[in-house]
Amino acid sequence: ASADCTFSRGQSGEPVELVQVALNVCNGQPIAVDGVNGDATRRALANVQSAHGIRVDGGYGPATREVMAWPTAPEDGGPGVCAPRPDVE
Repeated sequence: ASADCTFSRGQSGEPVELVQVALNVCNGQPIAVDGVNGDATRRALANVQSAHGIRVDGGYGPATREVMAWPTAPEDGGPGVCAPRPDVE
C-alpha cells in the first residue's frame, strides 16, 4: 500500500489504514484505525487541512498528503519519528 493515493468516502483498505495511523501518531487526531474512510476519518482530515490553511473538504489527496506528518520506520532499533512526507510505499 502507498500513502501516494486518493480515496473517497466509504472506501476501505490498507491505504486508508496508513492514513489513519498517521492521523493518530503524527497529526494529533485520535481516531479508530479500522481501514474505513468514514465520518471520523473525514473530520480528522478536515482538522489537519484547517490547521495547515489548505482547502477544507475532509478528503485525502495530494495537498493533504503534503501537509500531513508521517511516521517513519525506526532506524537501528531506535524509536520512529514523524516526518513531513510519507515514506510508506
